[in-house]
Amino acid sequence: MTSHAATGRGHVAAHDVTTGADVKSVQSEGAGQVELEPNLTGKAARTDRPQGWLSPTDRGHSSSMTDRQTIETYLEKAGESLAGAESELANRRFNNSANRSYYACFQAAIAALMSAGIQAQSPGGRWRHEHIQAQFAGQLINRQRRYPPSLRRTLSENMSLRHAADYETTVISEIQAFRALRRTREFVSAVRLKEGGML
Repeated sequence: MTSHAATGRGHVAAHDVTTGADVKSVQSEGAGQVELEPNLTGKAARTDRPQGWLSPTDRGHSSSMTDRQTIETYLEKAGESLAGAESELANRRFNNSANRSYYACFQAAIAALMSAGIQAQSPGGRWRHEHIQAQFAGQLINRQRRYPPSLRRTLSENMSLRHAADYETTVISEIQAFRALRRTREFVSAVRLKEGGML
């Protein structure tokens, strides 16, 4: 519980009854949010901030750390999906193997685009499959030449096979699943290599 008293333009003195800390608050212009800061007594004080709030000095560092963590997460997902594709092929579940092969490439492509600083998300924050394919081939292969031309059609070919496996009456054959897995190994390995073998 905090009591407040006006001290001047834009500032309010406050005393946190719970912690016994004297704090001051700064009214953000136009934002309608109040941040409580500690005074020089050294006592801890409570701050009322929106969830995920970052100070201006922390935003750059935190953003780069968050991006790095996100890239690592997508590479881990790609590795897990690749392992799933291999397992499903070994167990003769070829439709499932085709599904996992595609998603291993899709997740690796997201990591590659983020690492290159390319914003591939839609305004709604979703990763759109066709856009990821176009950006990977157009930016990372054709323009920047970060990846070899042999990977240009991997995403589209594996996606077509996944659509057949997931949405059509087509039954994926062993050879189709094997070829998809072979393409996927090459694709994921190339992204891992470019990322310094972090997995």
